[in-house]
Amino acid sequence: VVRVAPRTNLQDVANLWWAYVTLEMEPDPAARAALETAVTRLGPRMNPRHLANQTWAFSMLAKDARAETWAALERAETRVAPDMSAEELSATMLGYATNARRRTRLRPEAWRALETAVVRVAPDMNARAVSHAMWARAALGFAPEGETRDALENAVRRTAPTMDPQNVANAAYAYAKLGVAPGPAAFDALDDAAGRTASSMNAQNVSNALWSFLSLVVTRDVPT
Repeated sequence: VVRVAPRTNLQDVANLWWAYVTLEMEPDPAARAALETAVTRLGPRMNPRHLANQTWAFSMLAKDARAETWAALERAETRVAPDMSAEELSATMLGYATNARRRTRLRPEAWRALETAVVRVAPDMNARAVSHAMWARAALGFAPEGETRDALENAVRRTAPTMDPQNVANAAYAYAKLGVAPGPAAFDALDDAAGRTASSMNAQNVSNALWSFLSLVVTRDVPT
């Protein structure tokens, strides 16, 4: 990896990161440095799929990326956000949700580009994409406003019937963590989804969902 990294293309780098993640193995320091250097080199040529793949890999590996690697990815986010699909956008936002360093050094222009993309792709989001987008906002502490809030609220209402236990827990948690009461239709859809998936929830899902619904009832006058 160290030897060939300087000659890798975008697909090569994506495949190598995918291999490490799939094997649940961290690259050693030299290989990691070589691959991150390749990411920085290739950043200006990344398309939305490549970017989503890189972001996903860094969100799954335990060790954090270097500052210059994140900067290269954030410049790519700003550039390609207008062309992202719903799935690519949700994967990119998930990278923020799962990485503490990204949350503390968020580049405003990158987030604004992703925000604009949310409004555009929300009608195409599936339940998982909505869940990731909502969870990312909760992790960052950014409550949706205006068009973004309307787009995500409609997406929650539309996809709730197909949400799995993790999706339900993530969406409910986002509303409660951000202190935002969902509209009646979105709340009813989430409530129905929680009832439908409760028997399949694991302990963490139950804990998050129960805390979220109770928090909304107590602090935001959501009907029981």
